[in-house]
Amino acid sequence: MEHTSLLDPLPDSNSNPISPLTHAAWHCEDAFVGYFNAFDRKPTNSDRAKYTNHKKVQKLIPYLLFSLILITFFERPLWCISSSSCSAPSNDYIYLSSISYLNKTVSIPLEISVCLLLLFTNYLQCSLRTNKNTTRRRILPAKITFTILILLESLFFISTDMTYRISPFLRIALVCLSDQCFPLLCEVYQILTAFTQVLVLYVGSWVFFGWILAMVLKDAENKQIPRCAGSQNCENVNTGFSTLTEAIYTMMLAATTSNYPNVVAPSYSYFRMIGLLWTSFYFVSNFLLLNLVLSVIYSEYSEFFKNRVLLYFSNRMKSLKHAFMLLENGKGSVNKEQIAALLQKLTIKIPPNHVEYLFAKLDADNSNHIDLEEFVEFADILQFSYKRVSSISLIEKCLKGAKNTYRNLEQFQNHINSPQFRKIITLILLANTVAVVLESIDELQFKDLEFLSALNWLRLNTLFSVLYVVELFLRAGVANSLDMFWMSYSNRVDAVITIIMALGSAWEWLDIAAEHSFILRCVVALRLFRLVSRTKHMSFLASCLSSMAAGCGPVLLVLFCAIAMFALVGVQAFGGLIHGGNDDDDDYMDNFLDVFNFNDVLMAIGTLMSVLVSQPHAEMIDGFSDRSSWGKVGVTIFFMGFTYIVGLLFFNIFVSFVIAAFMTQVGLKNSKFGNESDNVGIENAEQLTDKQGFRVKDVGFKVFVFAPSGQDFLWKEMFKEELASILN
Repeated sequence: MEHTSLLDPLPDSNSNPISPLTHAAWHCEDAFVGYFNAFDRKPTNSDRAKYTNHKKVQKLIPYLLFSLILITFFERPLWCISSSSCSAPSNDYIYLSSISYLNKTVSIPLEISVCLLLLFTNYLQCSLRTNKNTTRRRILPAKITFTILILLESLFFISTDMTYRISPFLRIALVCLSDQCFPLLCEVYQILTAFTQVLVLYVGSWVFFGWILAMVLKDAENKQIPRCAGSQNCENVNTGFSTLTEAIYTMMLAATTSNYPNVVAPSYSYFRMIGLLWTSFYFVSNFLLLNLVLSVIYSEYSEFFKNRVLLYFSNRMKSLKHAFMLLENGKGSVNKEQIAALLQKLTIKIPPNHVEYLFAKLDADNSNHIDLEEFVEFADILQFSYKRVSSISLIEKCLKGAKNTYRNLEQFQNHINSPQFRKIITLILLANTVAVVLESIDELQFKDLEFLSALNWLRLNTLFSVLYVVELFLRAGVANSLDMFWMSYSNRVDAVITIIMALGSAWEWLDIAAEHSFILRCVVALRLFRLVSRTKHMSFLASCLSSMAAGCGPVLLVLFCAIAMFALVGVQAFGGLIHGGNDDDDDYMDNFLDVFNFNDVLMAIGTLMSVLVSQPHAEMIDGFSDRSSWGKVGVTIFFMGFTYIVGLLFFNIFVSFVIAAFMTQVGLKNSKFGNESDNVGIENAEQLTDKQGFRVKDVGFKVFVFAPSGQDFLWKEMFKEELASILN
């Protein structure tokens, strides 16, 4: 039943208990999100209305949190909050993210509005009859407290300029407390002990080797590099190791390899045997201990993550069993009418024409009744989508009635769908690839050497484009119906690439290539992409990336939150310090590294991403420490803290998830929804047939069921063996 208002009015009979059907629907909705609500009493119509209103408003929460993130990105940085524009002293050049900042007269009202809506959603959650000891209820006071603090500081900030604010950090904290992030953060907290232990070993390695090198090079403190000995600018052999503190700092950077091989050169040039110490250090620190960090995090995270997934599906099983008991009423099974009535009661709306398809998929034994063993798959099958499409191709519609021609057409269709035809297209793509390589060499590398004239290259490219257009017509208009062809994502990619290549050839013939040279270069790259996408291994990798992208959202969100927290610290600590007016003669400015700064949040995130990839450089640490009140110690703690917390902990958690998900996809290579013979070339789909209890009555149509690509499907495959005892 559709409602015109956002919230449902409370029913007149608030105190009346809900019907068994509605109660069963409530359990099914809890099962869908891996939750089990052990009601202390039978819920009433008022409880159900509050729950329904909460579910509706809860859909707004991701958008509200995203709004807070956008405000954090676009609000004017505090270092230039009082000026009309963020500019350097004397209008020197300063690198900013080239976005239009929001003045506080705009950002503060937006922030207050979002926070009020968040408080309203929290109020609705407080009014629900749910378990008091659930994680959601336990963190609710923290959400309310953070939101109120943001409101209070925002009201104060309207009339007063502030050098530091806690609201940006609290916005990210609210994202961390969301249903997507908080469970993962709990797992991060649980692995901190094991991570700290191996981090102590890692830090101890460069402290130990720093002490050894300082002792070894103590006698060479007045000696210079042999090749330049006696010159004014020649470095000492013990550069970076003159004191124990300096040696530890040098080895800390050496462990990140950001100053390699410069840090090794002075001592190694004087004493060759010291190379054994450096080799031992890099073997222990970089090859052994860094991989040990990843191994420990992978092991610990996998165990806690598995426990969370098992609890998730255990709660789902409990909720579905309670729902089934409310529906079967002692009969031991439920029929199609009961399933249809149940679907109408759900807040998750199912199209009416999908009810029969869903029941057919649920009824595994084709008995027209659903027992408990089948009903426990209800939450999974509810995530399936169904599509009824025409199976008659365009050419079949044109030749309707011509029986002999139709029989010959069927043979021709089988040939187009055969592996032999795909091999022919692959050979054409290979020939096109060779032509692209030769044309590139002709144009870019050896301009005096012409394999073919420009006109002949144009003719050859046009020939390939025509062949691809013919192939597209054969596959989309002859061998299959357009609807079936378009359901495949790979077919869509092929069609778009083919059309772009055809347009590119047409542009060249129309003498407008010079105006669209960049587009034509992209067309050349697309020809190579078509060949790569045709290979079985690359198709498998693309499928892996798609599945992992669907399930790694929470991990990436937590990683983003960790980076954002450090970015906010950097903006408030170092914002506006790096600009073209810095006349200091140092490597940071001389190497044009001032583009990596903390002048606003987006620039800060870009800077930290470069640190995450390449580790902090000594030039970067020196550049900020020379211009900041934090000093060298504070700046070093900031950058190295980011490296260890985000780089070694949070990023390795993401890597652990990717490893586990990839190994799962390898195991799924020949599964039901991964076998090409089952899914008729359509990714994550299979045809719904009478073997599953449903026969399409309309001639010329087929019904396809699409497997879910979200985290539930991925989790079930990742822990299939462990879940077997729970789900059975």
